[in-house]
Amino acid sequence: MGEAMERQIFPDLLRYQEILGAVAVTSDGMVIDSTGFSSEDTHLLASLAGSVLAVADRTAHHLGTAGTDAVSMTAGDGMLHPRQRDGVTLIVVTEHCPVDPVATLSEP
Repeated sequence: MGEAMERQIFPDLLRYQEILGAVAVTSDGMVIDSTGFSSEDTHLLASLAGSVLAVADRTAHHLGTAGTDAVSMTAGDGMLHPRQRDGVTLIVVTEHCPVDPVATLSEP
């Protein structure tokens, strides 16, 4: 399954030199596929992204705003961009960049 998913999802992401890797994970934590990371790093990123998105969502609701399904974080020379929709979280790790690569990839 991983290889088939990679052919469908990840080659388009990796053609951008700023993108270091990506992970797709279900809402219950099952890794769908990943590229650019070891198995251990894949699971670590999936856990981190799930936790960050959950805290961001709870905080947004606590403050009386709509929930959130996206955040971006800077860490050293790179950035982590987890996005969640329909029970799937996509985590894209990039070099530090001034624009949101996930939004850029979503443009026609």
